[in-house]
Amino acid sequence: MSVWLFFALLAPCLFGLANIFDKVLTNRFSPVTLNIFSGLFTGLFLPLFLFVGHGMPTLAVFAGLAAGAFWFLGGFPYFMAVRIEDISRVVPLWQLTVPMTLIFAILFLGERLSLGNYAALAMIFCGAFLVSMKDLRKTLRITPAFWLMVLAAFIITISSIITKRLYAYESFWDIQLLLMAGNFAAAAFSLAFFSRLRKVSIKEVARSSPGLKALLAGRTVVELLAYVSFNIALLTGPVSLTMVLDGLSGFFVFIVATLVSLWWPALFREELDRKTLLMKAVAIGMIFTGLLLVGG
Repeated sequence: MSVWLFFALLAPCLFGLANIFDKVLTNRFSPVTLNIFSGLFTGLFLPLFLFVGHGMPTLAVFAGLAAGAFWFLGGFPYFMAVRIEDISRVVPLWQLTVPMTLIFAILFLGERLSLGNYAALAMIFCGAFLVSMKDLRKTLRITPAFWLMVLAAFIITISSIITKRLYAYESFWDIQLLLMAGNFAAAAFSLAFFSRLRKVSIKEVARSSPGLKALLAGRTVVELLAYVSFNIALLTGPVSLTMVLDGLSGFFVFIVATLVSLWWPALFREELDRKTLLMKAVAIGMIFTGLLLVGG
């Protein structure tokens, strides 16, 4: 197995594992607490990068920190969505970043899309709508989590565009340092200057068990490893295929969340009726097909 394929497959598995942890944690912590302390935990890794990042242009430093701050901000609507909706409905919606990136390219870079790209956009958006549909009083409606994830995907798309631009000029590890530093700085700023957020977050974490604290730290480690794996795959192999394989996280979460709901419902429970499972599977398949069209 090539280095690229290893990291391209590892990334969605790690992202999916972090997502499962997120669902467990949102039943114990508020979205604000989860996002702030996830950001703070990234600071623990900053000493590992003491010997990189020297001599970088000031503009690149600020751009990297901004990308990290956007990464942090995108966590708020994401954790809110996870708290109110099945994790297997939420995770596939991260793939909205793909059509959003294409739309940014059309609007600001003057790029022209092929017929296949437009078909991919339609497929991903249709899949996103379908996975967000719920049968409420025999009427199909879009869940509120969909709009939260649209906001989260939009914010993360901005972070991704800045990051991809930086890769053309700076080293891989320099950029990882800046992303984590920006994430940590935004979390620290939120904790320091917003007293209500500080009181709620500190109280929740202080009252939690050692096991929950360890899980909160562990999900951050898993997520960071997922981002590093994904970025290594981007740098060592085809970008389009890497993006396609990242879509496997939706399938991973769907399978694991269903098994958890069946065998360990005390952790969390999702809708398991046949109609809902079929709708989720078809929607995730549509999104993945759209990613294949983009990659093709």
